[in-house]
Amino acid sequence: MCHVQFAPIPSAASPFIGEHQAGWIFLVLATLTTGNLVFSNMLHGSISNIAGLINQSGQLRYLSQKTAFNSASFALEPSMAAREAGREAEAEFEMRYASVASEVEHFHPLMRSAGDNLARYLQQIDQTWQRQRAALARVRAEPVLTDRLSAQHEVAIHALQLLGQTDGLVGALEKSAHTARQRADFIICLVLALEVLLMLGAYFFVRSRITLPIINLTELTRRFAIGKQAARKD
Repeated sequence: MCHVQFAPIPSAASPFIGEHQAGWIFLVLATLTTGNLVFSNMLHGSISNIAGLINQSGQLRYLSQKTAFNSASFALEPSMAAREAGREAEAEFEMRYASVASEVEHFHPLMRSAGDNLARYLQQIDQTWQRQRAALARVRAEPVLTDRLSAQHEVAIHALQLLGQTDGLVGALEKSAHTARQRADFIICLVLALEVLLMLGAYFFVRSRITLPIINLTELTRRFAIGKQAARKD
């Protein structure tokens, strides 16, 4: 009768000592995957919102010309209806400008770059609009036609300036959207590459520390089962 005795293996030499390390690998992998999904959804949602922001900036372009047109109509034929129409257009311009400025201020950092000029365009629009408001007020306040037309000339000049500045703002927003897409795609690809490396690492780790030891142990027991009692494994 043959007795086979296995000496106890110290825990430090056990082929299964890496189970905690394997757990950490899978935890990091799950965290990266979850973070990548959250990040991509958040950033692509922000990029989608730029389309609406570009539309609002286009509305600023339209309203800057509408206020000038309403002012010209009032300068030639003053009326209460023309006055109210002008004030409504001015109020809508200010509301949309405030909305665009607030949205830009809360842009995700990855959607901004040092040379996007968004802040500069917004500042220029605000400064020109303040001068435009003063000119519009003079058009409505002057009782004499020649004085109204003189003030209206300033309105026309500021309207042309606002046209160029709002066009520049739209272009800067489109550039920011393009930059954000490039950065988002790069980060997502980088995280995916890390996930692939971690999965490969987990595969080789599990293979060397768990799968191969089990295969070796199975082979050892098979040899014992067929009578090869001299078989040994570390």
